[in-house]
Amino acid sequence: MNLHMKRIAACVAILAAALQLPASADTIQIGEKTREGLFQGYAKGRFVFHPFDGKPLKAKQQTVERLTLDKPLQAKLKRRSSGKSTVIELHGYRKGKLHFAVGGKKRAERISGVSTVQVENKMSMQEYMTRAEKQREDKDEEAVEDCDPAAKLTPKKVNIIHFHDPESPSSVRQGGYAARLAEDSRGKVVFRQILAPPGSNAAKTNKLATLPQFWFYSRKGKLVAKLTERYTPEDFKKAIKKSLRRK
Repeated sequence: MNLHMKRIAACVAILAAALQLPASADTIQIGEKTREGLFQGYAKGRFVFHPFDGKPLKAKQQTVERLTLDKPLQAKLKRRSSGKSTVIELHGYRKGKLHFAVGGKKRAERISGVSTVQVENKMSMQEYMTRAEKQREDKDEEAVEDCDPAAKLTPKKVNIIHFHDPESPSSVRQGGYAARLAEDSRGKVVFRQILAPPGSNAAKTNKLATLPQFWFYSRKGKLVAKLTERYTPEDFKKAIKKSLRRK
């Protein structure tokens, strides 16, 4: 078995272990910072979120850029106007709107008109601790094993690979921007991240002289473009368009 196949096997093993749990993590973006954990509800103009790496927080709605759920949640939504509760399937939040479904029909509603979102079937503290520990283990595994961009690609999608230095504010900011472009692509583009701080195995293996870097792959897995040093939001969009055109 060559090195590439070993890396793929390691990724499969990590994924199989993760599937033993019901979910991985919800993510909340507050300003330019993204936290992973569990969404607990919304009340009094604040998102209640329990991050895996810290104490529970109540983030003001005005500071939250987006909420991405690992999987849809059953919840009760109460509007300010009527005070009545509606059972919904919550999908997330972005650009000032809650995204959810009622009776299978998708909706987007401005959160300014929402009083509360009560999540059904909140998990026990034991399950929370189990998931938090699993999340830390997965990150440790990824830092060691996920050095090869080819092992991260999603077939038949344009892939953005972000070589990320978590200690770099610019890497955090630009990574957030690239992730938003992927999310807004309606499934055409996938964003993936590889931890590659200076001196790491990932940085050495991929010969990364500068960080962060963004590599763009076509639907057939061909490397189309790299953003390695100075680049603008327009450069991201051009690289995505080029990758979408490449057959």
